[in-house]
Parts: sequence; C-alpha cells; structure tokens
Amino acid sequence: VMAVVKANAYGHGAIAVAREALAAGADQLAVATVDEGVQLRNAGVKPPILVLGPVDETEIDLAVGRSIELPVASLAFAAAVAEAAEQIGVSSPVPVHLKVDSGMHRYGVEPEQAVALAAFVQQHPLLRLRGAFTHFARADEPDEAPTEDQDEVLEAALGRIRSSGIDVEVVHSANSAATIRSHRFHRGMVRLGIA
Repeated sequence: VMAVVKANAYGHGAIAVAREALAAGADQLAVATVDEGVQLRNAGVKPPILVLGPVDETEIDLAVGRSIELPVASLAFAAAVAEAAEQIGVSSPVPVHLKVDSGMHRYGVEPEQAVALAAFVQQHPLLRLRGAFTHFARADEPDEAPTEDQDEVLEAALGRIRSSGIDVEVVHSANSAATIRSHRFHRGMVRLGIA
C-alpha cells in the first residue's frame, strides 16, 4: 500500500495521517510536490516518499538530497536526476518511477517511448528503476471501459519494457477508486488517498 497524503492528506494533516498509515502497515507514501515530501522528511518520516506529479528541474537537488523518489517522464529529466545524484555524491542509485501516460494526458512518457526511457534509467549507474505507474483518469465513474483502456495501454508498455530485458521492481496504477473497484487493477502496489 502506498498511502497518498497529498494536499495535507486531503485536509486531514499530512504528518499525522502519514504516521498512522505507516503504523497501520503502509509500505510507502506519496505526495503531489517536492515541498510536501520535504515537510514529511522534516517531521522525521523516514519510509520512501514518491512525488506523483511533475517536478521542476530546480527541485531535483532538494528531492534527491532528501531521498524523495521522483517520477520520470522524459530522457532529459532522467538525465537531470542523474546529474543531481552525481553532484550530491549519493552512495547508492537514486530510485525513480517511470510515469506512463496511458490516456490522462496530464503528465507522463508516451507509451511508445517508455522502453527507451526505462533502458536509460536501467543502464545509468546512478539511477534505479524502482517503479512504473500511470494514473487512471475516470476510475470513479460507473463506466469501467476508460479504466480498462488505460490499463491495457500500461500493460502493453510494460510488456515491451519486460521484453527488452528490463525489470521494474513495482508497478502501481490503482488509485483509490480503482483499488476499491477491482483487484484486477491492483498490480504490485495500490495508491490509497482520498478514500
């Protein structure tokens, strides 16, 4: 379980909710911005924290320095993360999550370019392909077809990545609505937030 505590845990207090979620067995946390992740780190929260949304390149150093996991959706951004890791002098590869645009069209690598990006991350000595994910745009609607369509796009991209000999540690696509809707969308990890 990845507990999503963005927007101050939807107004409930990110630090308190993060601590309770972790105490209850959550494996990881997710936030919307680097600043939200830094607030958790400043409060002593140690487990992995992933930023779900796009990150400005000016924030990479801060995120890498505070061990906040970042989404990558382009070769240029992945290279910038690696450069920051080199400048900081990290002791182990920086974990990143490949964000695939499966149809929401907000942020993510195009599915056809996912293999090249995953290969870049896997081959770079300062990067670690910790995960791959997408976001379902309409999982809370009665019609399940759009979510199934996005799931198929993600699965096809993952198939090409795996066929290229690239291992992804954890795949996560199910937001709160998809987690509740069906086990079919659970994959390796679910992201529970607003639920």
